[in-house]
Amino acid sequence: MHLMSLGYASPEQVRGGQITTASDIFSLGVILYELLTAKSPFRLPGRPDHGLPAAICGEEPARPSAHQPQARGDLDNIVLMALRKNPAERYGSADQLSEDIRRCLHGLPVAARGEGFSYLAQKFVRRHKFGVASAALLLATLIGGVITTKRAEARAERRFNDVRKLAHSVVFDYHDSIEGLPGATPVRRRLVRDALEYLDSLSTEADDPGLQRELIEAYVRISRDQGDGYYTNLGDAPGALKSVQKAISLSGALLDHDPSPESLESASNAFATEGDLHYEHDELPAAQKSYVRAVALGEQALRQRPGSLDWKFELSVVLSHLGDLYGAPSLSNLGLTEEALAAYEKGLAIVGEIISAKPGDNQAIEKKQQFLTTISAIEQAAGHPHLAELRLRNALPVAEQILAANPDNTLDGMKVAGIELRLGLALMDQASPAAAAEIDKALKLVKEIADADPQNLLYRRSLGVSEGHMADALLAQGNAKEALPHNRQSLALLQSAGAANQQSAEYRSDIAVARRRLAETILNLGLFRQSMDEADVSVEVLAEMARGSGNNKILGELAQSWLAKGRAQMALHETATALDSFTNADQTLSELMRHTKSTAVLRRDLARIYQEISGGLVQSGEPARAGEFLARAILIYDQLRSEATLMPVDEALAAKTSQDLARMKTVR
Repeated sequence: MHLMSLGYASPEQVRGGQITTASDIFSLGVILYELLTAKSPFRLPGRPDHGLPAAICGEEPARPSAHQPQARGDLDNIVLMALRKNPAERYGSADQLSEDIRRCLHGLPVAARGEGFSYLAQKFVRRHKFGVASAALLLATLIGGVITTKRAEARAERRFNDVRKLAHSVVFDYHDSIEGLPGATPVRRRLVRDALEYLDSLSTEADDPGLQRELIEAYVRISRDQGDGYYTNLGDAPGALKSVQKAISLSGALLDHDPSPESLESASNAFATEGDLHYEHDELPAAQKSYVRAVALGEQALRQRPGSLDWKFELSVVLSHLGDLYGAPSLSNLGLTEEALAAYEKGLAIVGEIISAKPGDNQAIEKKQQFLTTISAIEQAAGHPHLAELRLRNALPVAEQILAANPDNTLDGMKVAGIELRLGLALMDQASPAAAAEIDKALKLVKEIADADPQNLLYRRSLGVSEGHMADALLAQGNAKEALPHNRQSLALLQSAGAANQQSAEYRSDIAVARRRLAETILNLGLFRQSMDEADVSVEVLAEMARGSGNNKILGELAQSWLAKGRAQMALHETATALDSFTNADQTLSELMRHTKSTAVLRRDLARIYQEISGGLVQSGEPARAGEFLARAILIYDQLRSEATLMPVDEALAAKTSQDLARMKTVR
C-alpha cells in the first residue's frame, strides 16, 4: 500500500519507485493543468478510476490548449515539461518551474521551449512591438539606403576609373606624343593645367598602392614639364616644386605600407625630381640631400629586382644628375670632382650592363654617350682637351644616327648640338682654328630648334649660351667685330629667358656671364668705359649669388668677372682700382681652390690673374713685386707643363710670362 492521491501521483509513485522532488513537480504540473483547463490530464469522461494508473504511466496528456486555446504556446510547454514521464526531463526544482511561469507572464523566453533563434526572436518582438516596428522601418530604410549607396558607389567607381584613365592619357600618352614636336609648348601648357585638375581630384581618393604609385609618377612627370631644367619645361619653377612635393608626400605614405620595388622606384623618381628643382635654384646642399635619397631608394629597389633593365636606366639618370651636382665643370657644382667621377662611372657601368643584356637598346646607347660626353668635360677641365676631343668624336656619330632615325625629335637634335659645342670648346683649348666652325654647327642646329618652338625656355637658353661660346671662339681668333653681334644676341636671349624664370639661379648666372663676355669683346674694340660698366654689373650679380651659396661654378665665374673689370680699369688708366679688382679675383679663385680640387683650368686662370696683377704693379711703379707675381705665374705654368696638362692655348701666355720676367730682370 502507498499513501498517495492517485489523480496527482507521478508515474514513479504509481509504480512504487523512489519519491523525489521530481515527483512533486509532476503533481504541481497536474494542478497547473487543472487550473488552466478545469480538467484533469488523465481523468477522461467514461474512464473508470481503476484505469487511471495505466494512463498516468503510459499516456501522454493532451495539450492544455486543446481545452483552453489561450494556453497555446509557452503554457503548453511548461505544463507538459512538468508532466514528462521521465523524472530527469522535468524541472529540477519548484523554483525553476516558478521562474518559467514568471517569465511566461512577462513575455520572456521560457526554459521549457528551448533556445531556438526564431523562438527567441518571436518573444523579443512580442515584448517590444513598437520598438521592433521602428527598428524594422529603420532597417528597411537602411537596406534601401545601402542599395542606393551601392549603386552610387558603382557609378562613382566607374567615373573614378574614367577620370583615372583620362588623367593617365593626358599626363603620359598625350604628353609623350608631343614632347619632341616643334612648337608644342602652348599645347603642353594646357595639358599641364588639365592634368593637375585630374590628379588633385584623384589624390583625395588614393587608397591603394597601385593608384598611389600612378599618382606619384604623374605628379613627377608634370613637375618636370613645369620647371625641371633637365627637361624641356614651361619655366614654372614654383608650380614644379609644389607638384613634386605632392609626389613626395604620397610616396611617404606609400612606403609605410608597401615597400615593394615598384613603390621604391616611384619614391626615388620623386626625390630625384626634387633634387633637379633645388639644383635649378642653386640650392646645392638641398639638391644633394634629395639626390642621395633618390639613389639610396633606387639601389634598394634594384637589389630586390636586379634584372629590371628599365629601372637600371632610371637609376643611371639619377646618378648622372648627382655627378653634375658634385662636379660638372660647365654647371653649378660643389667642386667634388672625385665624387662626380665616381657617380658618372657607376652610372656608366649600369648602362653597360643594360647594353650587354640588350645590345639594341638605343636609349641606353644614348645614355652611355652622354656619360662619355660629361666625363670629357672633366677631362678638359683637368687639362686634357685632346682626350676630351677623342671621346666627343666617338660620341657624335652615335648621336647623329639617333637623330637621323627621328629627325623631328628636337631633344635628339639638342643632344647632337651639345656634343658639337663641347667639341668646339675642346678645340679652342687646343688653339685649333677649326673651333669656331665646330661651334657654328652647334649654333645653327640649336637656332633651328629654338626658332621652331620660341616659347621653350630650355631651347632659348641653349641658344643664348651657344651664341656666347661662338663669340668667345671668334674673339680668340682676334675677330672682335664678328664676335660682338653674337655677344649682344646671347645677352638678349638669356635676359628674355630669365625674365620668364626669375627665380632660377642658373638663368641669373647665365646673364651675368653673358655681360662679362660682352665686356671682354668691347674692351678689344676700345669701348673701355662700357666694358667696365658691363663687367661691374656682372661682378655685382655674381658676388651677391656667391654669398653663402657654396656654388663653385659661381665662384669661378666671379673670379673671371673681377678679372674682366680689372682689365677695363687698366685700359682706363685706373691702376689702383684695377689692382683692387685683380686682388679680388685672386682672393675669389683662391677661396674656390681651398675647398675644391685644383684642376688645370683653375690653376691656369690663377696664373693669368698673377700676370694681370704684375702688369698693374708695373704701372704703379712696383717692379719688384711685379716680378714676384710673374714668378708665381711661371711656376704654375711649369707645373702644368710637367704634368702634361698645359694646354696649347696657354703655351703662348706661358712663353710671354717668361719673357716679361727675363726683361724685367735685365732692366734691373
